Amino acid sequence: MHVFLFTAQDKALEVGDLDAVPEPEEVRVAKDELSSLEKEKERTEKLKRSLEKELENAKDRAAKLEQSLPHKVTSEEQGEILSLMCKVHELEIENMEMQSSCLLRNFEIRRKHMVITKLMQVCFVFSSIDN
Repeated sequence: MHVFLFTAQDKALEVGDLDAVPEPEEVRVAKDELSSLEKEKERTEKLKRSLEKELENAKDRAAKLEQSLPHKVTSEEQGEILSLMCKVHELEIENMEMQSSCLLRNFEIRRKHMVITKLMQVCFVFSSIDN
């Protein structure tokens, strides 16, 4: 005669209550990290959209200045000032483009680092199972 002892976890599985089964630590950590990555991605995308709008506005302002000011400029000095102002606007646009690119690159680096960490954890789990 065999006596089977059922734990609370076994009974929960028996009646189909999967919520009662505790998650492994790795799963909980992975969910937390995924949530953190998703929040960071949303924040980065929001910032990117904001920078893109700012960039578009700066381009529009620069184009309007380039079109309107030459008609108003009468002296050589004013022409030089206009040229310098246009150059400043162009540099501001380049700066915004680089900031946007940098933000996206940093996000990708963090995401890839998280993937590498996950893979290392999986390898560790598998190696501990093999031993």
